Amino acid sequence: MRVSYPYFESIKALDTAKLHTLTQYNLANNLFTRLIEYNADHQLVAGAADSFKAQNAEVVFTFGKKITTIDGHLITADDAAFSLKRLIALGRSGHGDIRRLLCPNFTLKSVMDHCPGIRTDGNKLVLTPVQAHYVPLLISALESADYGIIPRSSLNEDGRTIIDFRNTSGPYFVSIDSADGRITLQANPGHFHYKPTMPQTVHMVPTAMGAGPALLESGQVDLVTTSEYYSGEAVARLLSESSNFSIFSSQPFRVDLVCFSKAAVKNFSVQERLRAAQTYAAAKTKLYPSPTGRPTFQFFQALSDGSLTAEQAVDVEEVRRTAETLHKPITLGVQFNYAEAYKKEFSAQTDIKVVGMERFPFEYEMKQRPDMYFGATDSAWNENLSLLGHNFEVGIFHLDGLSTDSWLDDYLATSSKEERIVKLNRLHFELLKNVVIYPFSASPYYAVASSEWSLNFSNLSSTTDLWRMQKK
Repeated sequence: MRVSYPYFESIKALDTAKLHTLTQYNLANNLFTRLIEYNADHQLVAGAADSFKAQNAEVVFTFGKKITTIDGHLITADDAAFSLKRLIALGRSGHGDIRRLLCPNFTLKSVMDHCPGIRTDGNKLVLTPVQAHYVPLLISALESADYGIIPRSSLNEDGRTIIDFRNTSGPYFVSIDSADGRITLQANPGHFHYKPTMPQTVHMVPTAMGAGPALLESGQVDLVTTSEYYSGEAVARLLSESSNFSIFSSQPFRVDLVCFSKAAVKNFSVQERLRAAQTYAAAKTKLYPSPTGRPTFQFFQALSDGSLTAEQAVDVEEVRRTAETLHKPITLGVQFNYAEAYKKEFSAQTDIKVVGMERFPFEYEMKQRPDMYFGATDSAWNENLSLLGHNFEVGIFHLDGLSTDSWLDDYLATSSKEERIVKLNRLHFELLKNVVIYPFSASPYYAVASSEWSLNFSNLSSTTDLWRMQKK
């Protein structure tokens, strides 16, 4: 199978501790199996372990012989414990920081250091959060690909660097690497998800964002993943030729939004940022419309945890009518292959300066980012520590004077879910009222394959789980 993919470097650049984009996330998701995963019906089930259960304010994972790597390494409770401690020792995870839940007062300088909330007992991994109400939050975080299990033998001596992408815990391993992203994945028969009918050999074809659908239509690739950007024209064309393709679409929880850097929040007023965001959103909708996207002004959609009250919604809508002219030019960062289109669109305007970006904006440090840039990320219907952690980690959520650590510590210390949702709602309201983020569209994620393949993905997930594909 040939897969168009917006990835242009060696697999050695991938690390579960640095998953900032869906492109990175999808790769990690297929290479490393986590402790807990959603099945096709979006029910939480055991992943790498044979079973798990929450008991006495602990979560216990029992390991059997569910996964062996391609070279015969059995994935064990010790591998899982080492992988979790590795993320804590590295001091980062893009999707929910379990250090706060398992060992908040400990600094792990080494993966070998002790974390009281993580221990093994024979074939069991026992996780003991410092507060009983952390258990459901921990379970929701562990579903993230950040917590995929890396075999101890596939890490260097100090555990900080992945050195072997052949022996992985996932349904796929890397059989061929390439510095330009021309990577080959191979199915692992020793994995519990393995089926002879799933894609066996997957050739990744490095493809500029937005170019995948045309390659599929011309027969140059067999799959375009959820990591791709699908223009309105491409979606309409593929739907009109649906007999030639298998098309997957998720529920509409992909939120398109304008994000502002910390410097922009300091240097431009709310009304100026509003003008810039509205101008960009209008241009984006004109140049790259989504036929199935619907307008939105909330990040957390109506009736979901953290969504606005009726009164707050009125306040935000009133703010959105107060735009003012920019007093100086603002920089707009777009991916390099879209830069010329936006430069042409804004050629008559002197207040928006378009800057082409070689990487996704969230891969840059905050101080290196332009004033404003486009973001597309998952929203969530229910409280989700993984997605909340991601939005703080990549800098989507930030407020002047707000300490991320202090906010998250206070949020997690709140034992009542109802009170936590109130705090999440207040954060959401402040982000929108102060135009730190400017959501403007909610749409599905898409994946499209040639008609010989069926796509059995969950419509509540944004990931491309290659093992769920079946040859017809």
